[in-house]
Amino acid sequence: MATPSTFTYSDYVDQHLMKENVLSEAAIAGHQGEIWAQTSGFPRFPDAEIRNIMQEFDKPGTHRVLSCGGTDHVVVQSIPRILIRAQLPVRIKFAQTPTVLLAS
Repeated sequence: MATPSTFTYSDYVDQHLMKENVLSEAAIAGHQGEIWAQTSGFPRFPDAEIRNIMQEFDKPGTHRVLSCGGTDHVVVQSIPRILIRAQLPVRIKFAQTPTVLLAS
């Protein structure tokens, strides 16, 4: 009898988010900012930055600029509890699920 396979968050980052070589970096984090999986070059987000990102999901338009890993990004679109798009100097996208925050 075969043992059931386990699929980790790291597997999801490596096999799905990064598979098509469209993204340069990606991470999965809990809503409190704890990193569950990330690519090696993904920047460290201080707790205050995670709180600001989560505030933007709850109240779009709260932030015109989000600091992400120490780099400021202009918020270009916020959809409540679903998606934040920011850009400059590079594009970054956040998606929220009931349990995780995806950053790419």
